[in-house]
Amino acid sequence: MTTLRRLFGNAALTASSRLSSSLDACAIAFAGSVLLVALLILGFGGFQGVSESKAISLRVSTLPTSPTTEDPDLLASQKHQGIQRIILEARNSWIRVDGIVGQEGGSEVVIIFPGLQLREGRFWLYSESDSGGYQRISLVPILFEKGSLGATVSFSSQIGVVKYFGIADIAPKMPRIVVAQQSSSDPLSRQILSFERYGGALTGMFFSLAAFAFVVGVINRETTFLLFAGWLVTSYRLAAVNAGYDLEWIAGIDPSAPLGQLALRGSFAIHGFLTMSLFKRLFIGGINKHLWKSITTLQVAFLGLIAIAGIVPHTKFFQISWIVAAIALILQVAGLINTLKGSRRNDLRLPALAWTVNVVGSLLQIASTSGYLSKSIPLLNSQSAAFASGFLIALALADRMRTERQARIEAQNRAVAALTKFRETFTSVPIGLFTLDSEGNFVQYNPAFAEMFTLLRDSGADQKLWSDFFDLTHLQELKDSLFKRGKAEIELLDRPKGRWFRIHAYGTGLQIEGSIEDITSRRQVRERLQRLADHDSLTDLLNRRGLDLCLVKQITEVKLNTPSCLAFMDMDRFKLVNDMFGHASGDSVLLEIANRLRSASPADAELARVGGDEFVLLFKNCPSAEAKSICARIVSEVNERPFSVGEKQFSVVASIGLIALTGTMTPSFAVSAADRACADAKRQGGNRVVVYGETDRELQNHVAEMDMVSKIHSSLPVDRMRMVLQPIVSLQAPFASLSYESLLRVIDDDGRLGPPAALIQAAERHGFISRLDRWVLNTMVDWLNAHPEHRERLNYCAINLSGASLNDERFLADVLAIVRANPEAAKRMCFEITETVALYDLKNTCRFVDAVRGFGSKVALDDFGAGYTSFNYLKSLQADLVKIDGTFVKTLDTDRSNYAITRTIVDLTHEMGMSCVAEWAENARVVEMLAQMGVDYGQGWALAKPLPMDSLLAVRNSGELVTDLEVINILQKDREPVFRLPTRQILHADSVRNNSAR
Repeated sequence: MTTLRRLFGNAALTASSRLSSSLDACAIAFAGSVLLVALLILGFGGFQGVSESKAISLRVSTLPTSPTTEDPDLLASQKHQGIQRIILEARNSWIRVDGIVGQEGGSEVVIIFPGLQLREGRFWLYSESDSGGYQRISLVPILFEKGSLGATVSFSSQIGVVKYFGIADIAPKMPRIVVAQQSSSDPLSRQILSFERYGGALTGMFFSLAAFAFVVGVINRETTFLLFAGWLVTSYRLAAVNAGYDLEWIAGIDPSAPLGQLALRGSFAIHGFLTMSLFKRLFIGGINKHLWKSITTLQVAFLGLIAIAGIVPHTKFFQISWIVAAIALILQVAGLINTLKGSRRNDLRLPALAWTVNVVGSLLQIASTSGYLSKSIPLLNSQSAAFASGFLIALALADRMRTERQARIEAQNRAVAALTKFRETFTSVPIGLFTLDSEGNFVQYNPAFAEMFTLLRDSGADQKLWSDFFDLTHLQELKDSLFKRGKAEIELLDRPKGRWFRIHAYGTGLQIEGSIEDITSRRQVRERLQRLADHDSLTDLLNRRGLDLCLVKQITEVKLNTPSCLAFMDMDRFKLVNDMFGHASGDSVLLEIANRLRSASPADAELARVGGDEFVLLFKNCPSAEAKSICARIVSEVNERPFSVGEKQFSVVASIGLIALTGTMTPSFAVSAADRACADAKRQGGNRVVVYGETDRELQNHVAEMDMVSKIHSSLPVDRMRMVLQPIVSLQAPFASLSYESLLRVIDDDGRLGPPAALIQAAERHGFISRLDRWVLNTMVDWLNAHPEHRERLNYCAINLSGASLNDERFLADVLAIVRANPEAAKRMCFEITETVALYDLKNTCRFVDAVRGFGSKVALDDFGAGYTSFNYLKSLQADLVKIDGTFVKTLDTDRSNYAITRTIVDLTHEMGMSCVAEWAENARVVEMLAQMGVDYGQGWALAKPLPMDSLLAVRNSGELVTDLEVINILQKDREPVFRLPTRQILHADSVRNNSAR
């Protein structure tokens, strides 16, 4: 039963709620209908003057007069074609009214001039016959009567008279369009009553709506409603003036008096300013910026009209005002079009409709007043349009208030939801949250905070102060950071418990809002990672990164006159430990070495392991002599006591290089210098300490080398590098071809050209040799392209490629790009590849050789015979030339074995279709023997020394460069041709001669 009662009770409540909603909807519908009917009645009834069905429109025309012409009979004799509407100035004027029709039974005729306000006026009535004759009926003038509808003239119609016309002398209070209508007394009385009733309705509606808007604006502090209320008042003022209802405005002020005219001018200017201001308020965000600026400019123009309203004549003022008003009307139409076309906001549609009604009503009023429309259009006269637009604007503002209210409610709901969510988060988040006042008291905190510090607190006291958990110095640090940056992040250590906390805080007035989390585990992990980043994982000594950081600090100390030294220790024969006993045994030996280093070094020394068996020792505040003594003790400690691996014992030999740090050194320079000193110690037999002082030549050489490396790293020292060319002479046809090898030279401090050995060694040691090779190649290609005639005479130009460059994929790609981009120079290039390097990665070398030969370049195998497997791999390389190693050639005349080896290489290369070049041909006897055994080319000082590049531009062949007469005679001697297979791509004159001999 309880369930049934509950169900029926809920159903009853639901039905009651639905009934109440339906009744409210009906009430709203009825209210809207009543309001709509009232508006329609106002629109159709409006200020139409005399009823259109009962009134007869009369023709009105002006009469030309002079100061002496004041006789109405004389004026009546003038015939004029009348027009319906004329404009009279505010002065005495004579007009003629035609088309007056007599009434049956002699009833009273009323002629009304709607909206005409007169200072004075007289009217003479004339009867008119069909033949054109006339007779004045009124002996004395009929005086005009002032009424609500305007000025009127009444007379009784005479029996038998059908047509009348009138002559009037009138003085309007202000310029006015004059029209005339004929009516009778009864319809006129009803029209006056209707006119005053509609006027009262207009006044009531306008002022009621304005008062309501004003109250809403004041209560809700909405300035738009206040602006709207003022606009309604000025709109009513202009609507009443247009309807002729504004006869005595503001406490009986005569509109024709100066004060009344000033009030009208001010009302017009203020209405224009309020109109544009309200327009901007309604359509904010819907109008483009250019139109917005134009409307703002027009607001300023209306302010100017307000300022000049009291000083400019009435007629002149309205001439200016109508120009400004026309521009304003155009801008309003443009703004409406822009809003409806470009804006997608729904809240702008109702204001656009309201303003459209207002603009259309204004345009129709202008057209009607100007005579373009003979009748007013129901619902769209200026009065109904003004009220309808005001009503629609009120609806639009109310709708906007509703939308804003809904937005505020939604924002409040979101704020409540966010606050609820924040509260839930505040109580459930695992991070401690707190509020701290300026005195260091915890005003508020969440459960995570309480749990976090309940575990840490030693006492059960309820007072929660900063000093209960941390030092007050940390609180001051927090405040200072908040004062400077507005936020703070600090890490604190609770020393008694050994736990770390991180605090993020923000200043909010006099309080501090923040979060706190326990980062002890994270801190420990970070410290372990930091240690792993700076320390060797096996020995726990510093690694290279940690050593660099220590060296940076220590070199700074050295600049302050604190002597320090750096030692580099390397082990000889340590590789045997790994090879014989395995890497595990090697690791145990390294650990033992590290322990011995610790025991033999000062307590403040920094020890590092920078390689497999390489150690670096940094001695702080230690002169060189003392450091050398420490290093000697370390060598003795390492070398004299054997190491045990299982049941076996063995010894290693340690060598140490020692340098004194200077303030100008960098960490990398210091380590490399100590490494070089250690290398000297190993070359001297090991088991010793070598010290480099600042004046030692080896250290100076190292400084020079590092300086050179620095220059290569930033940019190649092209200002100190030169290219020279050493001719390669054909031993079989020396005057038939031109060939040479490009050689690099370095200008020393005395300005002399020297060998590039130091530069090449530094580049190879520090990984910059590819940049050097790339510079040489680009230099030769550019030079050959700059001298095309010389390039066409050239057989080939040999260019050396280092081993490191051949193993650099990027360099090889650059070489291919260069030869591809310079096809003519590529055909004259011959790349020399060292045999031992070529055999290091035979597959990659073959791929490169095939690629460059595909572009027309040649390939020579340099230093052939120096390797162990030269003959085995010669057939795998598609080389064009083989350069016989100079160690065999230079003693060819004294060493029979070298002669035999050279002869074998020559025969082998010829059988394989290659040409051969003999290096180091240093005397005439060697040249003669090379020529006799059929060597194709010779290169050496006996033939020609290296020469500047430009000195070879005019040379036609290599034979011209030989200056030794004995060698010249040998080259010119006729010899029996040597039979051989055709050589690969190497073109010279002896090939032709040998082929003809065959």
